[in-house]
Amino acid sequence: MLRDGEGTLDSLVLVHTDTGRVAVRGRVAGAGAVSGRFDAQRVPLGDLGRLLRRSGLERGSLSTQLAVAGTREQPRIDGTVRVEDAVAGRVRLGDLFAEARYDSLRLTLDGALRVNGAPAVQATASLPLDLALATRSKRTIDEPLTGRITARKTDLSMLESIFPDVTRAAGTLESDVSLTGTWARPRLRGQVRMDSAALSLANLGIRLERATADIGLTGDSILIRRFGAVSGTPTDTLGVSGVIDIAEIARPAFNLRLAANNFLAVDKARTATLTISTPTPISLTGSSEAARLRGAVRVDRGRVYISQLTQRRALDLSDNLDLVDTTRLAMNALLPSAPSALVRNLQLDDVRIGIGDDVWLRSPEANLKMGGQLRVTRSLSRDGRGAQLALADSLTVERGTYQLNLGLARPSFEVERGLVRFFGDPDLAPSLDIAALHTIRETRANSNQQNVRIRVNIAGTVDQPTLALTSADNPPLPESDMLSYLVTGEPAYTVLGSTYAEQGATLALRLAGSYLSSRLAGGRF
Repeated sequence: MLRDGEGTLDSLVLVHTDTGRVAVRGRVAGAGAVSGRFDAQRVPLGDLGRLLRRSGLERGSLSTQLAVAGTREQPRIDGTVRVEDAVAGRVRLGDLFAEARYDSLRLTLDGALRVNGAPAVQATASLPLDLALATRSKRTIDEPLTGRITARKTDLSMLESIFPDVTRAAGTLESDVSLTGTWARPRLRGQVRMDSAALSLANLGIRLERATADIGLTGDSILIRRFGAVSGTPTDTLGVSGVIDIAEIARPAFNLRLAANNFLAVDKARTATLTISTPTPISLTGSSEAARLRGAVRVDRGRVYISQLTQRRALDLSDNLDLVDTTRLAMNALLPSAPSALVRNLQLDDVRIGIGDDVWLRSPEANLKMGGQLRVTRSLSRDGRGAQLALADSLTVERGTYQLNLGLARPSFEVERGLVRFFGDPDLAPSLDIAALHTIRETRANSNQQNVRIRVNIAGTVDQPTLALTSADNPPLPESDMLSYLVTGEPAYTVLGSTYAEQGATLALRLAGSYLSSRLAGGRF
């Protein structure tokens, strides 16, 4: 109850039906004197996440004790926090314990992270802050910062407990980093080292061997002396080196270089296998407000698997026959994500992704050899505030085969030419222009007829492809004969007689249409 700025909360206790208890009491006296205590015991983090509308908090429990004394202008705060078996998003945090004390405009922290019962990381800090229980326009104070974070020969197997995509991790990580300076100009000194480490990344399907890191922090700079790994043979490498200038923490500057040689970047069954190199190493230079990206990436070898190439509303020979839906070719997913603020001011100096001599796009009905190269561009959001990387220019389909699934038959077409065009906008699906030819060779005795050629044209976009059949002969075949040739290898009048040719074509169309309709409805195919 509050009266004239004074009041007391004698006791408020909340108890969870299964586990967890929260208790609060406090008092505000004359002249701004305050006292209070907050206790929480094994509060489920999932419930806390729903209360705070944070969907990432999924599992674990929180226990904390917090005591407040002094005045509203100059409070004294003491507290402890213990988080057990915590899961936030896809990260498992293990057990975290921290102690905090605030007095005389300074917050001191002492914490430790344990994973699988073993010490992983320890940290201490002393931070100048104004935590008055009153309105402040600014909470940070321009006074010295101090802190330290250490990990002494921490077993990298802890990564398996923290990151679900990491398996079979081996090696050790050692770090000792100190914090000095001010909020505006923090200074980090120390080192981070990792030697002869190995781990598997389930999301990429690859195994990294001989992973090493040697990173030095020299106050106003982060020096990446060596950061790299092997994926495959000893010469299949990826490495990063360079410097990040943090003299102005809000405006970091970069001088980084990435080089890859025959590096197996993705190896996922039924998804993709990609080996990449950098003919010209990728470099990032300049400040975050005017960074420049240079270099080139080549996909040396690759197999990209998709579930279906053409399914969406296409083959319009009559009202009875459609091909519907498609699996989107997420080619823009080849690009890494980057902070929007960095991309918005990024200058791209002819950065390209080239396609090597052994890169194929495969699906149940297609096997296409790709070629050409794409240009990396910068795409601004509609409001001009956000930005992301995108792809422009075209890839060629150099050769390959395509099977037209009619249900009654699966005639094979040889690709004549093809083009997949990208528009430099991740919101615009790439367009398709692919032509393939099917040849029916006459086998009847005493026949003077030449081979029959039928062409399939795939157009539209990867989101909404269209598919049409045309006759490649002169004079062209009627549509009924084309479909009959594809299903039976004979013209409609030969199969059913001239009187029933149209009825036979209609029957074939309906049978094929019924089959494709079952695919649209989720039937077996």
